[in-house]
Amino acid sequence: MPMSCPTSFRVVLIAFLSSCLRLVHAQVKTSTFVSNPDINVTSLVVVQPPSGPYEDGFYLTCPRGSDVAHNGAAMYTSTGDLVWSGPAAGLGDCFNFRTQNLNGVEVLTLWTGTVSTAGWGQGRALILDYSYNVLYNLTTSFSTAVDIHEFAIPSVTNSTALVTVYEPVPANLKALGGSGQDWILESRFQELDIVTGEVLFTWNASAHVPFSDSYSKPWNGTSQNNSWDFFHINSVDKAPDGSYLVSSRQYRQVYKIDGITGEVVWTLGGKKSSWSMCFQCGFEWQHNAQWRDNYTAISLFDNASDGVENDEASARGMIMDLHPENMTVTLRNQYLPLRQMTSSSQGNVDLLSNGNVLVGWGANPWLSEHSANGTLIYSAALGSQNLTGGQIQNYRAYKSTTWRGYPLSWPDISIVGSKVYASWNGATKVLHWEVLAGSDPRLLSLAASQSRTGFETVLQLAYSPPYAQVKAIGANGTILGISTVLSNNGSILGGGGVTSPPSPPPFGQGSPTPVATSRSMSRHSVLGLSLLYMVAVISTLFLA
Repeated sequence: MPMSCPTSFRVVLIAFLSSCLRLVHAQVKTSTFVSNPDINVTSLVVVQPPSGPYEDGFYLTCPRGSDVAHNGAAMYTSTGDLVWSGPAAGLGDCFNFRTQNLNGVEVLTLWTGTVSTAGWGQGRALILDYSYNVLYNLTTSFSTAVDIHEFAIPSVTNSTALVTVYEPVPANLKALGGSGQDWILESRFQELDIVTGEVLFTWNASAHVPFSDSYSKPWNGTSQNNSWDFFHINSVDKAPDGSYLVSSRQYRQVYKIDGITGEVVWTLGGKKSSWSMCFQCGFEWQHNAQWRDNYTAISLFDNASDGVENDEASARGMIMDLHPENMTVTLRNQYLPLRQMTSSSQGNVDLLSNGNVLVGWGANPWLSEHSANGTLIYSAALGSQNLTGGQIQNYRAYKSTTWRGYPLSWPDISIVGSKVYASWNGATKVLHWEVLAGSDPRLLSLAASQSRTGFETVLQLAYSPPYAQVKAIGANGTILGISTVLSNNGSILGGGGVTSPPSPPPFGQGSPTPVATSRSMSRHSVLGLSLLYMVAVISTLFLA
């Protein structure tokens, strides 16, 4: 007979567990801003500040999970200050947020859409310019559109996109114990012409690899909604000879794929490796296999676990050298986390222009930067350094030391008593802020000036201004942007504007497919920008 529990005890126990749950969630650090209440972003907590051969730049992430207020793109400085929030700009859940090179120009790229509970997505691949406007909106020839796992502009083309596609399809799995009327989750990738959207190449895993090599058992596969994820493609890269480098999580294998026939040229790792692996070269459930050093080496993220089976003590970043003369592989370097941990999913390794190596730890909310020899020189965590279990995840982490953002939205302003709050989502060139204030919105004068102190700067005035406006100042005193004129009761009187950013370079021939994102007209508008901002700047001159 089961032992009963007094009601009073159960109440106390529930209250205790609820308090513990609140404590866990309270550990997560978020950032909100008075001047832009649309933003509620997971903070980047710097645990080990930069040291050694470190170069300042911006970290690009996609925080998501149960402890994230708004899933979406977030760009940070090395000190953890927010630079740009994707959700505040109208963009939702994201993967693969990074800068890439399109025809010689640095652009922002990301995936956005919906993610299934099975770990794949249906969405679009977006390319944004330095004003955070969408230049290209890419999809595939399949009904399931673009998957979350890969969106790369290969350096050998600078004009095409590699994207992954997942799709449930019928299959015969009798040889593996199935009924013969089974379902698999097909893993595909396509190469697309970015300007025209033309499909240049398509590859299907089931046509080229045997099901029997998968480490995933076909325990499901009984219906379209319960398809066997036998392969789980998670990265694609391209070489000058037209071949592709593909990573499969479920096969624990990396493949070189012929760029014409789609046939497997060789395999690295897994049950049947074409290469002889060194003792330290083994990897499990890996992600993000990429060519390195003129296609003589491969980097990847070794997860060491799938969440159930732990094959190594810790996840790690790896760079392996290939020796084709005798088909052997040696480990050049490994990159370990600040704290030993496996990573049940996701993760990446990115080689930076100064030779450093950035590692994103996937299901764990960490990113770390290392010198080329593996020395840890920077470590930070999204939300908290004490989270486990995937409350906050980040598919991949990237860094840019050259990104410059010139948003076309106006700077944000808020007045609270004698304090004026100023921010500008995405602006990277603001050095300091000025406040114009007064009792007449048409006769505002300089009331305060202060150097920029992070995403949001607080300027203290000697009095509570009836009306105020902020100016974003760049190098040599250049006015980069001007907010609306705001009254201390929250009324907006207009008068905002931005200085025209540098002329956009040519990205290619043809017409891009834009996605318009706009905020309320009472705050901003991104429609008819050129004319609107000219009028706004002129009106501001008269108001001031």
